[in-house]
Amino acid sequence: MGRRLTSYLIIGLVIFYVLINSCVKKEGKDEKVSTRKDEVSSITNLITLKPGEKLILDSPKKFVELWILFNLSQRKWLEDISTQTNITMDTNVNIEDYTTKLLEEKRKEFYKNFGITEEDFTQYSMKNWKKIQEFLDKNPEYKKAYEKSVE
Repeated sequence: MGRRLTSYLIIGLVIFYVLINSCVKKEGKDEKVSTRKDEVSSITNLITLKPGEKLILDSPKKFVELWILFNLSQRKWLEDISTQTNITMDTNVNIEDYTTKLLEEKRKEFYKNFGITEEDFTQYSMKNWKKIQEFLDKNPEYKKAYEKSVE
């Protein structure tokens, strides 16, 4: 049930994101892209995790860094999907099914790059949510980076 709820949430976010992007005027796009790149750069300077290196998820810091990286990656995936106009032109493609499948593959690949599964990530958060919250309270730069990663 949790996986189904997550899928529906992601689908909803994607549809919302696509609708918002299609309705927004394209004026000032270069400025927006430049600002977004600067934000991402300042956030990633804080991150010490490297894709391809096996991650042992044993501290709130590692969890938060992975969470931030996941959010930034997901933002990129959603942007990529919203620019793939060719899939919406094909009437045989169900956009929700396509998006769900693509995001599921991207999530699996993301966690695999760190040598863990999405289940490992979820279990750590459920077992250590107090430690994660304390870490964010004591490290405002990480809290701010997290908040920026979900904007």
